[in-house]
Amino acid sequence: MDATDADAQAATFTCPDPRLPSELERAIFELVALSHPVFIPNLMLVASRVKQWTEPFLYHTLVTGASNSRWQQAHRLRTYTLERRGRIAEIQPCLLKFTRNLMILTVGNNPTTLDAILLSCPNVQSVYMPWASYSPPHSRSIDVLDLRHLYCHVYDLVETNPFSRPFFQNISHLELFSPPAEEDWGGLIRLPQLTHLAFNAEIPTLFRRLLRECAVLGVLVVLRVPDQQSDYSELADDLRFVMMHVVDFIDDWQRGVLDGNDYWARAEDFIAKRIGGEPSYDVN
Repeated sequence: MDATDADAQAATFTCPDPRLPSELERAIFELVALSHPVFIPNLMLVASRVKQWTEPFLYHTLVTGASNSRWQQAHRLRTYTLERRGRIAEIQPCLLKFTRNLMILTVGNNPTTLDAILLSCPNVQSVYMPWASYSPPHSRSIDVLDLRHLYCHVYDLVETNPFSRPFFQNISHLELFSPPAEEDWGGLIRLPQLTHLAFNAEIPTLFRRLLRECAVLGVLVVLRVPDQQSDYSELADDLRFVMMHVVDFIDDWQRGVLDGNDYWARAEDFIAKRIGGEPSYDVN
């Protein structure tokens, strides 16, 4: 075999550069982006096609108003804060349409600020607002959103008769940081899609009414250690009733929207074990 034949044979067996199918490559990058949003700015530098695939996921879960100690809490997690990207008004609307989860850690008393944030994310489904203001902003625009999960002091958003408002009609998961007024209990009980409800207060009378009258309610969580004076013997027999302690609510919400491992999931698992007859006493 002469040199020419040897070169030709070698060329025949030369392996091409390994390449993944485009669909598989995209799926891998999107999986990394969705599970670890803080890596997205680096992923966007890999190639123009990767930037096109992954940039929308940068806005899937956003934190705004994250400053000082609360910014540090958000920063330790995998969520990307708006403060690291710029003001929300500076972000292209075509990217904010991908936002599904929004945490608003602080907001001024001007309702325009809150409305601007909410209207900028028209497809948001989960909103977490942990503040309670002495001069609440009372959002004018929240009714246009198709929310499914909401965590809030309800009177920060609506001054009177809150549960009759349109944005509550599709809510399936609701955490109330402060108890509703007794005159609003009926509206809460009648919410048509409310399957998961959590409180940061002990209101046994309301809890009994909810479990008795709210037909769709499947999970009722009290997020605190019971007071020694409280009598929950009647409620304890209802498999839907769970009392649990959450150490870090900001951490818990973000982990829930990123990988589903939040207190709702733990409560559901606890209830499933009780229904199955498995003794389980540790819900955390």
